[in-house]
Amino acid sequence: MPWPVYALIISWLVYALWLVTWAQNKQRELSEVYLQLDLVLKFLVGRLPRGQQRLYVRYMLALFAGLMVLALAIVVVMAAQVD
Repeated sequence: MPWPVYALIISWLVYALWLVTWAQNKQRELSEVYLQLDLVLKFLVGRLPRGQQRLYVRYMLALFAGLMVLALAIVVVMAAQVD
């Protein structure tokens, strides 16, 4: 793989780390937080407190949007290397 692909992966990891710290800081500001063992199940069903559910949905959307941008950027870099 060309070196720009590795640079893209490292930059996405930095973005994901920033996103995790942002979500943790926002979660500390919430008045009601659910942190039991079935947290993921409650998130998928939509039974978390309203603020926490909205925060997790925004977090997941931002994470997966970042993954889509990373995948597209890798495809562009790899296609540019073919020429």
